[in-house]
Amino acid sequence: MSDIVYNGSHALCMVYLEMTAADGKIEDSEQDEVAKKVMKWKDAFKTDPKQTWKESVNWFKSFDSVESRVENVIGILKMLPDILEREGLIEVGKDLVDVAASDGEIAENEKKFFNAFLEIVGLTIDDLK
Repeated sequence: MSDIVYNGSHALCMVYLEMTAADGKIEDSEQDEVAKKVMKWKDAFKTDPKQTWKESVNWFKSFDSVESRVENVIGILKMLPDILEREGLIEVGKDLVDVAASDGEIAENEKKFFNAFLEIVGLTIDDLK
């Protein structure tokens, strides 16, 4: 995978994947649902959306530890404002709330990741209302 140049499109995929996994588990059905949410942004992608999703899932699964994965995902979140306008970032934020709440509860790690997302992309919880 060293020949893949990761960009904002990968960051978009990774933010959804990380929120799905933040509660400690990721189900195939959740991954499929998140893929649908990501594909609504296909016009913002700098590369082929399906290929980018596949690369992102493989990259996501390649980390040896949750800590290193989260650290890398947080690092690439800074790319999101390069591909999405403020309104798009707000919509992603709302999607992340939906993903976190989809199992009926919001885990502490989901809250932490969501707050990091808001801070990095320059949004507040009030922006999502």
